[in-house]
Amino acid sequence: MADGQSVQRAHLLSKAAIALNGLLDHELPTLAHPADIDPGAAKLVTPPLV
Repeated sequence: MADGQSVQRAHLLSKAAIALNGLLDHELPTLAHPADIDPGAAKLVTPPLV
């Protein structure tokens, strides 16, 4: 997801892309997560080492 970036970064990038298509701020998706999970540190996919 988002080329190995954090879940939070991927969410922010997607919000920016959606906003560029004309959605208002209150219409943009929000990121919900458990209190014990840091979306800025969580990654769904880690890029392979080359």
